[in-house]
Amino acid sequence: KRLNDAREVQLTGRTYTVVAPPGDLRMKLSNGADLTGTMVSTIHTCSRLVKQISPGDRIIAIDGEDVSGMDVKEVKSIIA
Repeated sequence: KRLNDAREVQLTGRTYTVVAPPGDLRMKLSNGADLTGTMVSTIHTCSRLVKQISPGDRIIAIDGEDVSGMDVKEVKSIIA
């Protein structure tokens, strides 16, 4: 997915904020194991976020908007 602007993404577990740069993030998202929420399923080694996020991280907010209950399709529509 390509982002038009930098996006603030909050992830659960060790909750932290990632500012995603514009452009291709080189990662794949999937629905959470509990079928709610969206998580990072893979991140390519050439991704600009490779040192900031990991597979299994759950996306809980984008630009301050709670997306913890949204599925992959809904999250992608926000970051597109």
